[in-house]
Amino acid sequence: MLKLFTIRAQVSCSWDYLTRSAANLAFNYCLLGFEFVLPVSVIVLCYTGILVSVRRQGDELKDFQTRAALAHDQMTIDGTTWKTFRTSCNDYDS
Repeated sequence: MLKLFTIRAQVSCSWDYLTRSAANLAFNYCLLGFEFVLPVSVIVLCYTGILVSVRRQGDELKDFQTRAALAHDQMTIDGTTWKTFRTSCNDYDS
């Protein structure tokens, strides 16, 4: 499929994109589709998947941090309550 052709007396090692035959047009369109459009589409889809995954992980991390902060606040409140209760019970044991 790869032909050598001359342009202004210079030799070029490229595909024949100047000839407008059906075979050359089909080859050129397949070359464009399978060697440019398809790889670029796969790359775009992969990077889109990566970005979606990173954003989802970021949202989950924010939710986890919020829940951890609430749990910590609840433990502090409960810990204070427990210390107060334990101190008051120790007063009655004596």
